[in-house]
Amino acid sequence: MADSTLHIETFCLGEWMTNCYVVVRGNRCWFVDAGFEPAPMIQYVQTHRLVPTQVVLTHAHVDHIAGLSQILGVFAGIPILVHRAEVEFLTDPTLNLSAALTEPVTELEATTTLEHGQMIELGGSSFEVRHTPGHSPGGITLYQKEAEVA
Repeated sequence: MADSTLHIETFCLGEWMTNCYVVVRGNRCWFVDAGFEPAPMIQYVQTHRLVPTQVVLTHAHVDHIAGLSQILGVFAGIPILVHRAEVEFLTDPTLNLSAALTEPVTELEATTTLEHGQMIELGGSSFEVRHTPGHSPGGITLYQKEAEVA
């Protein structure tokens, strides 16, 4: 994956079949969401010798955050980005909807908060953060204008 084409690899993770992604440009990548059992995403990044620069959370329900510790256990220190409306979800099982599970999920704190209209970059490609609440108060969509990808 040495070219500069934008590539999005989809992973359907865990028993909950949560869609999570590795977004790639050149040798850099993002994890977008970190569902249960993220090993296939981690292996993909390692196999392709990619350099992850951050984890972007589309929202912070349990099925999108449960694998954060595993990802950061392999790629220590990469930032976690989440919309400001869901910062507390990462460490609060009631908010992230895991309180009723056998093992409630509390994850690492967010490193950076996202806002509507903010631009974030991956290898020279800019993505617009669009606040899309509804399913959760801090849901976001990432839009990449040149590739017409959301």
